[in-house]
Amino acid sequence: MPRRQKELINLVYFLGYTHTEAAEEMQMPLGSVKTLVRSAVINLRNTFNAALHIRKSA
Repeated sequence: MPRRQKELINLVYFLGYTHTEAAEEMQMPLGSVKTLVRSAVINLRNTFNAALHIRKSA
């Protein structure tokens, strides 16, 4: 996952920032933050699902 997405996930999900606060902190447009956070969540979901599928198959 790209560094910027990791930073946004950390701000929003672990530090409790709103998307607006994260956008201000990262000096990015709000729409870009929302898009990057959504992409990161989808990426994480796909990664976890693949890992679970591999684990169940083993």
